[in-house]
Amino acid sequence: MTSETHTWFTEWLDSVAPEGRPVVLVGFSRGAAFAGGLVLSDPRRYAGAAILLRTLPFEAGVPVTAHGLDGTPIIVAQGTRTP
Repeated sequence: MTSETHTWFTEWLDSVAPEGRPVVLVGFSRGAAFAGGLVLSDPRRYAGAAILLRTLPFEAGVPVTAHGLDGTPIIVAQGTRTP
């Protein structure tokens, strides 16, 4: 996720869902990586996330802290036949 994309998305989100309004991120495949990067970068901003067919991008350069996702509901799902 580029910083320009992250900035664009968070500015857009703030204009349509001001902070305090619950937002759950849902992403599939590359969208899951994007959603994961967003929730890792600012977990308190989001009410939760569903990461489908991917994983949280811990090695993507997004600053993370130990226990940073505590209290943020996250589901990571992948099918049994997904390589």
